[in-house]
Amino acid sequence: EKVLSFFFRGLKVEINESSTVKKGDKTKDFTLNPVITNDILFIPLEYIPFVIDCAVNFDKNNKIIYLDPYIFEIDFNQESEFKEIYTLILSFQAKYTKSIQSDSVTLNINALPHPDTNLKENEAGINISTTPRSGSKLPVTTVVLKRSKNLPDVQITSSKTPPSIKITYTKELSKGLKDKIIILDPGHGAYTNGIYYDVGAVGPSGAFESKIVLDIAIRVKNLLETSGARVIMTRTKENDKLTPNLDKRVTIANSSGADLFISFHLNASTSSDVSGTETYYFHPLSLKFAELVHKKIINALNTIDRGIRNRGFQVVKDINTMPSVLLEPLYISNPNEEKMILDENIRQKLAEAIFDAINEYFNQ
Repeated sequence: EKVLSFFFRGLKVEINESSTVKKGDKTKDFTLNPVITNDILFIPLEYIPFVIDCAVNFDKNNKIIYLDPYIFEIDFNQESEFKEIYTLILSFQAKYTKSIQSDSVTLNINALPHPDTNLKENEAGINISTTPRSGSKLPVTTVVLKRSKNLPDVQITSSKTPPSIKITYTKELSKGLKDKIIILDPGHGAYTNGIYYDVGAVGPSGAFESKIVLDIAIRVKNLLETSGARVIMTRTKENDKLTPNLDKRVTIANSSGADLFISFHLNASTSSDVSGTETYYFHPLSLKFAELVHKKIINALNTIDRGIRNRGFQVVKDINTMPSVLLEPLYISNPNEEKMILDENIRQKLAEAIFDAINEYFNQ
């Protein structure tokens, strides 16, 4: 049996007289067999997409074979809170046009989605449509990618090795707090069904978590604004029926273009002996600030370190456009820590510790 053997992009391809073709560790059966004439192996066109990763279109009228590149996948990489990269992996280089809008980037690529890949399943593409080749008219795949308000700078480049188109979203941040947008979220304080008011946890003496964390957030707000930062408060008063619920707070944050989100809470336990500081985050981009603010709070209040914890609380999980943390500096259910947080001087010290963490974070 005669075998045509060669390497394509590091993978060994074997084509014999049967209808089975081997490429690397993959094998594929086709409907037609190769034809051998005068010791020349002629292979069916249906082999081409599998062997060299491109679409085949045969123009019978003009006896022309057109080969078009494939788009294999859209890869997403969030390098940091200031940089996101979308990479379109192609089988060969392809021409494309681009259009940059305020909320998206549109690429019109002379290539076709690979038949074994459903690009629409990829979260990176908010809209993908394809116009197939028609004779000499090139195919066009239109890919529309989301553009984050937090990352206003866009760069689009292409590469030969490997064949790809890269879209990079970045934000050039100047150091310091001036013009940074910080969202402060005093926990609880909203009505359920317009009837039940959420005060959060209640301390042994009757202190409401919602009232105390609002006071702390306002103190942080004053410090930030004095330093030139812009502050968005998810609520500014107690017992207000217009206070947004958790879903609305997430929407406010993700659509704000802000640089940092902090949710203020006080912890509680069924045991009044439990005490200490906990800080919560979910996305990796939030860990750096979580570590910084956690350390500042413990040093300021001299509390027990109960750890930085990865948990899927809504305001840290669903807010994904900036670093977001949830603070639990003290246990309001602990009589001693309730007494501490009811002290105005302690609340000011806590606010200053949180402010110091924010300031240090944006000056690194």
